[in-house]
Amino acid sequence: DYEPMEMLKNDHIVITCDIAEGSGGDYTVFMINRIVNDKLESVGYFRSNELGINLTSLSLQQLCSLHCSEDRYMISIEYNTYGELFYYQMKSHCDEDEANIRNFDLGCIVKYSNDRTLTSNKLDLPGIRITSGNKTTACILFKQLFERKEIINKSRQFLLELEKFCDDGTGHYKASFGHDDIVMSMVQLVFVINSLKYKTYKESMRQISTYNKYTIESYNPYD
Repeated sequence: DYEPMEMLKNDHIVITCDIAEGSGGDYTVFMINRIVNDKLESVGYFRSNELGINLTSLSLQQLCSLHCSEDRYMISIEYNTYGELFYYQMKSHCDEDEANIRNFDLGCIVKYSNDRTLTSNKLDLPGIRITSGNKTTACILFKQLFERKEIINKSRQFLLELEKFCDDGTGHYKASFGHDDIVMSMVQLVFVINSLKYKTYKESMRQISTYNKYTIESYNPYD
C-alpha cells in the first residue's frame, strides 16, 4: 500500500545499512523505515550480493536526494569491515559533485561513539561498530520492541530470516543457517533509537506537532 514516489517526500525516513563486500557472499541491505506515531515501520528495502560499494552507495544517495525531503531522513551505517569504505565512497561522490546527489548532505549520517556502546557523549564515528559486546544487548532490545510493535516489518524476506535467527547456545545471536543481513539491518534500529541525532529529531517533531495543534485549535476566523 506504499506509494514511494508520493509518500517518501512526506514521511520521516530512517535508513539502516548493512554493508557486504559485493562478491556473492553476504548481502548489502538498505532497510527503509518511516516514523509513524513514535513507531518505526519498514516500507521497503534494497538487497544485493552482486553490486559493489561504489554503485550501491551512489544509488542510496540518489534515492535520498531525488525522492526524500531534505532534513526528513537520516542514514545509519554499520561501520564494521566495509562500512568505513562505504562512508568514504559517499563522501567522495559529494566531493566530485556527482549528478543527482547535489541535494544530499552528509549531515544526515547518524554519528556514534567509538567506545562501542549503545550511548555515549563523544560522537566521532559516522557509523556503528557492532561487536560481540553490544550485539547481544541490541538483539534482546530489538526483540522487545518488535513484540510490542514499536518496530514493524511485515516483509516476507525479513520474516524468513527472523525464523532462523536465534541464540546459538552461548548467548550470541546469529542465523542458524543462511543469511541474517536483513535482520541485522533491523537490529541496527536499536542503536539509532538510542542515538543523539534520533532523540533530537524526535523532539523537534514533537515541538512542531504541538505548535501546529495549538495553532489550529486556537485559531478563530472571526477574531
